[in-house]
Amino acid sequence: MKTMIKNAITFALMFLTIGCAARNSFNIRLWEEGDASQNPLVIRIERHCCCSGNIALVKLKRMPHPGEGPFAGEKVIELSEDNKILRKWYMPVDEMVLGIEGSFILSGYGNSKTALRIGTDGNLCHVPTPEFEAESIDCPSAAQVEFPDSGYLRCFIYRDLRSGQRRILGYQGPCT
Repeated sequence: MKTMIKNAITFALMFLTIGCAARNSFNIRLWEEGDASQNPLVIRIERHCCCSGNIALVKLKRMPHPGEGPFAGEKVIELSEDNKILRKWYMPVDEMVLGIEGSFILSGYGNSKTALRIGTDGNLCHVPTPEFEAESIDCPSAAQVEFPDSGYLRCFIYRDLRSGQRRILGYQGPCT
C-alpha cells in the first residue's frame, strides 16, 4: 500500500513538473541592460516610474541569469543561519517574494491572481498565489555585501511551503 501511495505521489509531482515545463512563455518585466530595442523577445520598453533605468517587457520561457542577453531580473539570495549565501534566483522587477518551496521561490506576477514559481535554473511556472507569511529581519552582513549601498535591501524569514523549515531570503524591494 505504501509503495502505491509513494508511486502515486511521484507520478503527480512528475505531472506537475511537466506541466510547468510545457508552458510556452511568460511576459516578464526586467531591467534593460544596454540596448534591447532590437531584441525579438521585447514586447515594449518603458522608463521605470521611480528608479533610474528602463524596464523591458519581455516574452521568455525562463528567467535569464546575468550576462544572458540585454536583460536583468532582481536578484534574490538565500542565506544560511551562519551568514553564507546558499542559493540565488532572479525574479521580475517590482515584485516581491511571496514564498519559498524547496529550491523554488514564488514571486508576484503583475497584478495576476497567480504567482510565478522560479527555479535557481530560471525555470518558470504559474502556480496559485500562496498566503504571504514572512517576518522582516535586519539583513545579515552577507546580504549587505551582496547588495552594497542598497537603499532597497530587504530580508525576511519565510517558512518553506513544503517542509515548514525556516528560510532566510534577501532581495531589493520595489523602488518607490
